[in-house]
Amino acid sequence: MVIEAGRQHIVFQDDQAYPYRPSAWFQWLAPAPPAPGSLILLQNNELPELLLVTPEDFWHAPPTVPTAPWTRHFTSLRCPPPRPRWSAR
Repeated sequence: MVIEAGRQHIVFQDDQAYPYRPSAWFQWLAPAPPAPGSLILLQNNELPELLLVTPEDFWHAPPTVPTAPWTRHFTSLRCPPPRPRWSAR
């Protein structure tokens, strides 16, 4: 099973975004720092995987992989954000 944190929504015809709020189920299982697009992968008889999206951004500091006590129940991985299909090469 995959649980998504949710996505950042951009204001129409603007470079601003609405305030980001992660999915309630994601936040309940992993109170990680805000990281739109992050996932929790649940598989039988294995530790859940926390795939934390950490984009490289000039203006904003990327979220850090958490080190709180709850993280011992997860395998945490940093992932780059997916590239859009329409991006120029």
